[in-house]
Order: sequence, then C-alpha cells, then structure tokens
Amino acid sequence: MDLPRTRMSSILARSGILVNPQMHMPAHWDLPMHPLTRVRYHRLRALGISALGAALLVLPGCLAWYLSGPVTVTVLDAESNAPIQGAQVDLHYSYVMCLNQPKDVSVETGSDGQAEIEEAAFESKAWKVSASGYIAQWPIFPEDGSPGNPREFRLYREPEPEVVVVIPTGYVGPILVDFIPSNTWIQDGPGSRRFRFDSSANGYVPIIASPLIRRATVVTRAEYRDGTPIARAGDASGHELAFRTVSHFGNDRDKWFCLVGTSADEQALLDRVAPRTNGTRHWNQAAEERLLSEYRRAGIVPAAR
Repeated sequence: MDLPRTRMSSILARSGILVNPQMHMPAHWDLPMHPLTRVRYHRLRALGISALGAALLVLPGCLAWYLSGPVTVTVLDAESNAPIQGAQVDLHYSYVMCLNQPKDVSVETGSDGQAEIEEAAFESKAWKVSASGYIAQWPIFPEDGSPGNPREFRLYREPEPEVVVVIPTGYVGPILVDFIPSNTWIQDGPGSRRFRFDSSANGYVPIIASPLIRRATVVTRAEYRDGTPIARAGDASGHELAFRTVSHFGNDRDKWFCLVGTSADEQALLDRVAPRTNGTRHWNQAAEERLLSEYRRAGIVPAAR
C-alpha cells in the first residue's frame, strides 16, 4: 500500500530526518521495495525522498528516532539530606553515528534542590552533578529505554576522602586491599573525611566502602601500627621500603594487590607472575591468575561477597 504524501511527511517530521526534495542519489543507491515501508523506490522518488532516506526510516535505534521527556532531578547533601540550591546537573550525549542525536542539556537546582531536565532514552550518555563546596559526581544509571523516572543525586562536602591503611609494625610482604561496597552514606560520623583501616597479621585489609570511600578508590597512604609512615612508591628510592601497588582486579577495581617492599621485591614478584618475553612484560588473564595464586599462598584470602 502506497503511503500518501501527508503520511510520509509526518513520519519524516517525527523521525527528525530532513529531506531535500531537489536531492537525488545515483541509481545504484536506489533501494527496492522494503517489506516494512511497502513503498517502492520510484514512489519515494516521486515524493522527493532518496533511497537513503527511505532506509533510515526503517533502521533501528537513534538513526531514526528515540524517546525523550522531562525528568525531575533532586540534589541532596549526602550527610544531612538537606536540598542543595544552585547545584548544576549536566547531561552529555556521547558522539555516535546518529542523524538526530539529542542535545546536551544543563540545569540548576532551586531552593528545594530540584530542577527539571529533558532526558532522552539514549545509551551513550553521561551525567555530571556539581555544586560549590561539594565533591562532583559522575553517576551512572542503567538505560531502561523509558525516560521520565525521577533522578536523585547525593553530594558530599569537600574535601576528598583520605584512606589510610594501618599495617602491623615491621611487616614486609604482600598486601591485599579489598574494597567491600556498602550503601551506608555516613561512616565514622558526619563530616569524617579521614578513614583508617587495619591490616590483618598476614596483610589482608578489608575496607567497608561507603559511597564516599568508593570515591577514593585508592589508598591515600599507609603507616605502621606504631605510627611510622610508609612511603609511597613514587616518593621512595628503589632500595627503600615503600607501599607499592602491583595490580588491581574486579569490575570496579575493588581488589588492590599491593606490596610493602623494595623495587627489587616488586620486580621479582612481577617476574614470577608475568615474565618478560623479548624484553616486554605482557599482562593478561593468565598473569592475573598467577598473581592471585601468589597471594593465596601467602594466606591472603579475599572476603566473601
């Protein structure tokens, strides 16, 4: 069944495809009848629609259309639950092959911590939430294809959190820092920004990580139990004992394989788990498994999830 001109025009308007009636593609670009459009190519040409435009009408995803709608966003203080006025919420859509890509938008919250933003059901997008005196956040939401669900964001006041690992005095050897996610928003009291976590006798450090601590994702510094600081690898010479990061595993980089030792100790460990080939060290899944085996032999077992 041929579609009348008005129907075709409305389809093109909704899909966001602009067609130049004077434009004509070469004959080899013309398409035969498509079963979804049921419009033959010569009929489309009579309407001034190129075969390429006809193909875009039936392609899935953002080439043709996407859903969008207003969404209420709320920005709160993570520790007091008070609304944050003047917070900026940015929504950025990453570049993809899309003729009708949604526009980036930015809004500012009012005295109630709320604002309305236009959101598209578009997979390649990124949020950023920021406010004066607060730590910025880049939250990730799964794309469910149905914009309109309210979004709530919680920001922590500055400064950035500090994570300190406390190790038995005199200990030298492997350290496993295990970030265990927790949904507890307040840890060690409101306003706390310095968090200390003790290592077991064999070097296992479980860190119950609130959303604030998960922002750190790294150990800020390490010290012995008697208060003696342990240098970071970048601040120590090769022959000095230092807290050295060997590798990290996990979907969210939640297991950090570290070492208190010299540069020679670190290189010896790396040579065992990822030996060099023609002068190049190749880090792959097999090397990760060997590293995990090394830490298991040392008696360090990751916490059960």
